[in-house]
Amino acid sequence: ALDLVEEFARRKREAGVLDYADQLTLAMRIVTELPGVCTQLRGDHRCVLLDEFQDTSVVQMDLLSTVFHDHPVTAVGDPNQAIYGWRGASAASLEEFLPRFQPDTPAVASQTLTLSTSWRNDRMVLGAANRVAGPLRDHAVSAASPLLVARDGAGEGSVEVAYTTDLCSSGRAPYHYEKEHRRPRCSRMSPAAVL
Repeated sequence: ALDLVEEFARRKREAGVLDYADQLTLAMRIVTELPGVCTQLRGDHRCVLLDEFQDTSVVQMDLLSTVFHDHPVTAVGDPNQAIYGWRGASAASLEEFLPRFQPDTPAVASQTLTLSTSWRNDRMVLGAANRVAGPLRDHAVSAASPLLVARDGAGEGSVEVAYTTDLCSSGRAPYHYEKEHRRPRCSRMSPAAVL
């Protein structure tokens, strides 16, 4: 495996290209070796919004907190939507946000705001989502997701489950569902999600 990594690095050098991991590594090197860069970035950006923060990797967290610690920063994220674990991201980033971005200041509860009203889903969908996310909520320390609640006037909705026995069937199931529930052209289809 090490030969493969070394060969990949050699080929990138020969081609004069960088991948995303290289860019992050070089950016981290720049901000640690040239502190004036941090000063300039902090001056250029009076406040920072970090959206989808649950998808932040360890290297991204190091880079952003090196540049913007003790600076006006807001992170927005949902630990139940962390889907980039394959590239080093983790919902634990939300747990580490305050200690990393304000290391010399104790966190207070009012620094975390929770948005729990869903404006686009019906009640049964939210009930299913809350049930599925229960184990994630049970293990969270400080970035626990709240139970989702429906907006005023939300419909009852429906949840349908399809169990398939193979990859081919699982790929066809959403197609057949959509075909069966399709409405005439130019009419609005009810919202649907495939998980």
